[in-house]
Amino acid sequence: MSQFIVKTTYTSSQIRDFLKSYVDHDDTIFVAKIDLNDWASYNVEQKLVDPLKTTFF
Repeated sequence: MSQFIVKTTYTSSQIRDFLKSYVDHDDTIFVAKIDLNDWASYNVEQKLVDPLKTTFF
């Protein structure tokens, strides 16, 4: 399973529709707008956490 966080001005529907052309019939796509002003993590590599701190705040 792959997961991504992106900062964009596109809507969830626009992102889903774009990604649909890159997946197989048995793949799934879930796109949601999330609030990154309040988050916490545990046991996540620092190299993954650092971009969240600098990109979204």
